Amino acid sequence: QMTTHLEHLRMTPIAPRLKIQDGRLTVTRDGESLCAFERLQAHGERRPGHIEFFLGSESSICERISIQASIDLNQGASSGQLILVGAKLDALAACLLNQAPVRLGASPSSIALEYAYHQHKGIEFTLQGEIPELILHKDERTIRFAGARFDAGLSLQGQTARVTLSSLQMDEPRL
Repeated sequence: QMTTHLEHLRMTPIAPRLKIQDGRLTVTRDGESLCAFERLQAHGERRPGHIEFFLGSESSICERISIQASIDLNQGASSGQLILVGAKLDALAACLLNQAPVRLGASPSSIALEYAYHQHKGIEFTLQGEIPELILHKDERTIRFAGARFDAGLSLQGQTARVTLSSLQMDEPRL
């Protein structure tokens, strides 16, 4: 039994490490750089029961990334957004999904993710984006999508999850 547990720990991927030095944030796993953030800009504000912050930078996974969040401690609520401009989907997938059987081709894209959380109402996400070209590689197969524009949502309330696709347009294949 103990050997089985130790083998499981040995096979478990090591969590990424963060290193901040000279205005640069590097994310590494097993000594290999996954992604880097440069020219970091950050500011925040704290008032009684309320925290707001902003973080922006250039990155190896996109031309520009910005993260904004607002937390209301008194109401048990939070909201914010993550915006990726010129996102390099292949680099982003390599950073987040390094062991996935599907690889993405390079295509600079724009993606915006917004969220709103309230302790009594759950959390809602909205995802909007434009992906000029999305190429999926699996084994010897390649699938190409072009000119995708989408607006989607996810709502989690207790044991209920609701996914919505408000809009999806593609130039290729035609929908």
